[in-house]
Amino acid sequence: GKPAIGVGSGNAPVLVDSTADLELACGGIVVGKTFDNGMICASEQSVVVEEAVYDDLKENFKNRGVHFVYGEDREKLANFMRKDNKINPEVVGQPATEIARRAGIDMDTLPHETVILGTEEEKFAIGEKYPFSHEKLSPILSL
Repeated sequence: GKPAIGVGSGNAPVLVDSTADLELACGGIVVGKTFDNGMICASEQSVVVEEAVYDDLKENFKNRGVHFVYGEDREKLANFMRKDNKINPEVVGQPATEIARRAGIDMDTLPHETVILGTEEEKFAIGEKYPFSHEKLSPILSL
């Protein structure tokens, strides 16, 4: 036979529970998500967090350069990230600041040290109606 390379979608979630070392978990997730600007299909796409440690983990993320977007900026990011119900190729492998700029997010609101754009999702926000539940292949992470 002929050698072949095959890949499929990753969309890997991470579970962080109350037994986790939050600094270690956060550091590993940020390193994984920023390596090659999140292009690796096995990189973290979303984080499922036990309620007891949610606020502390989120604060750890902020301290490591994750900038959470809300409201209009979140909508701009969602609309730029997905086109025709598929990942927008202009997002893949781009730095967080470049994605924010291209999405139309006000760069004056973006901290200089931003390495990941984060979103907070509601429980069970999975499927076609939820753009941040899909594979992102970029430094965008949903919590």
